[in-house]
Amino acid sequence: MGLRKRFECFESFIKTMRGFEGVDKLLRDVPSEGKHRADYLLWDREIILEQKALVVDVADTPQKFVDRQMKEGRLIVYGRTSTRAIFDKLPDGRELERRMFLSMTKGVEGSVAASHMPTSRRGTPGRSSLSPTQSGL
Repeated sequence: MGLRKRFECFESFIKTMRGFEGVDKLLRDVPSEGKHRADYLLWDREIILEQKALVVDVADTPQKFVDRQMKEGRLIVYGRTSTRAIFDKLPDGRELERRMFLSMTKGVEGSVAASHMPTSRRGTPGRSSLSPTQSGL
């Protein structure tokens, strides 16, 4: 499924949530050049949702990690097996498993860190007082 189709499917789903409001529709007459806006408001504006798509593919990261460990002589693996079966047999298996997990999440972390929270909560606690004329969304 292509990225555009995924966005369409997600939007179809998110529209079913309580209190759904599309920020672009709310602020359609407010210029957005140079501004970062949230995508959706939910639950009577208690939740501000910013949609991001990850373009980092971490699918081959576990294999690369294991290949590197094998090259260093740390592991011998033939055929298919689980990471749990590999790491349980090593004295520092928990640490290696942790390092593999961190290497997998590094790309995702980078994508998430590159995004930022474009809005701050305004109004009284527990309720946002956002209006369509506020361009900070």
